[in-house]
Amino acid sequence: MCYAPTNNADEEEKDRFYKELQSVVDKVPTRDMLILMGDLNAKIDHVAVRRRWRASLQDVRAKRGADIGSDHHLVVAKLKMKLKKVEERKSLKRELNQAKTRQQKQAAASRYNEKAKEVKRKLRNDKRLFINEMAEQAETVASKGDLKTLYATTRALSGRKTNPNRPVRSRNGKLLTSIEEQLARWKEHFQEILNGPAPQDPPDLEPGEPLNINTEEITRQEILNALNSLKSGKASGPDNIPVEALKQGGEEVVNRLHKLLNLVWNTGQIPTDWKRGLRVK
Repeated sequence: MCYAPTNNADEEEKDRFYKELQSVVDKVPTRDMLILMGDLNAKIDHVAVRRRWRASLQDVRAKRGADIGSDHHLVVAKLKMKLKKVEERKSLKRELNQAKTRQQKQAAASRYNEKAKEVKRKLRNDKRLFINEMAEQAETVASKGDLKTLYATTRALSGRKTNPNRPVRSRNGKLLTSIEEQLARWKEHFQEILNGPAPQDPPDLEPGEPLNINTEEITRQEILNALNSLKSGKASGPDNIPVEALKQGGEEVVNRLHKLLNLVWNTGQIPTDWKRGLRVK
C-alpha cells in the first residue's frame, strides 16, 4: 500500500519516492505474487500485479457509494490464483482416472504420486519460510513496543480464527440473517435496556459522607494527560477523528478542547453528537 506524491510536489521528492518503491518491489521474490495498491497519481487509486500474474486479476471496481470515511472511493479487486504445480497434479489425477489398462494406471499412478510428493514438499518449504518471516516480524515489532501488531502477528502464527459475526436472534428465538433485521433487533435490545421504567419501590438511602470532588474548571494539563492515556489504533467515533490525530495536534488541540470542555462543564449542556454511540461488529 502506497501513496505517491502529488503533481505539485518537487521532482526530487517524486524521484525519491519511486526509488524507495522500486527498492521494496525488488525485494519481493519473483515467484511470489506482488500486489501493489495505492494512490499513484493523487487522483485515482490503483491495484497492480506483476505481468506473470495478470491473468489472476479478474476484475477491479470502484465502489463510489461506499462510506469509508475517506476522500477516496473504495476499490475492490477480484483475484484468482492457479498454482502451476497444483494444476499439474490435477492434470495427472485426471490422466489416472481416465486410464483404462492396468499398465496405464500403474504408470499414471507413479507419475501422480511423484508430483503429489513434490507439491507437498514445496508447500512445507513455503509454509516454513512464511512462519520464519512472521516470527522475525514479531521480534521486530516487539522490540519497538508495537503491541497491537505483535498481537496480530502472534494470532496469525497460532492459526486461531475468530468469527466476528455472532448469531442474532429475534425475541421469539428466530435466527436473523439479514443486516436490516439484525440492526433492528439490536436497536430494540438497547431501547429496552437503556429506557427501562423507574423502580416502583426505590430504596431509601441515607445521605453519605460528602465527597471531595474538584468542581473547578478543567485544566490544560488534565486534558493533556487524558489525551496521552488514549490507546492508539482504535476506531474513531461519529466525527471520524482518530486518536492519533488528537495526540499529534499539540497545543492547538489542547487549547480548543480546553475551551470546548469547559463550556460544556459550565453550562451543563452536552452536544447531541456526544450522546450518540456506534456499535462496531
